[in-house]
Amino acid sequence: MEAHRAEQHQDFLDAEHSPLTNHDRAHFRGLPYFAIDSGYCVEAKFKRTPKEKPFKMNTSSGKLQDYVKYGEAKFEILGEKEVLNLYQNLAFVDHPEYGNQLFVPFTDATNGSDSYGGGRYMDIVIPKGKSLTLDFN
Repeated sequence: MEAHRAEQHQDFLDAEHSPLTNHDRAHFRGLPYFAIDSGYCVEAKFKRTPKEKPFKMNTSSGKLQDYVKYGEAKFEILGEKEVLNLYQNLAFVDHPEYGNQLFVPFTDATNGSDSYGGGRYMDIVIPKGKSLTLDFN
């Protein structure tokens, strides 16, 4: 997790990759993160759901994109049993870099106060077996 954060920090400083203007990059001190907590990294049981129908998902940009529910992740976190749906963006199925990724949207107690009100998400690699790791840090 820390390596990912360090890489992201460098991307923000790199003029070729950064979404920041030259002025903003000059004053950039880093993104704010929650402290890493191993309790928010869980093993989940993965269940493939192969007969789902594609649908249009509304995105934060307001654009509708074609997705299909790919599967479910069942896990326990902080003593609570949870289930998250895992989605595949149909535009990326054959993409060499993103074709093996799933979109996992979720909400938590930080939404609207410490993080974006619409929810949070993670991108994960399609599991090869019947389990996967979800890192909410």
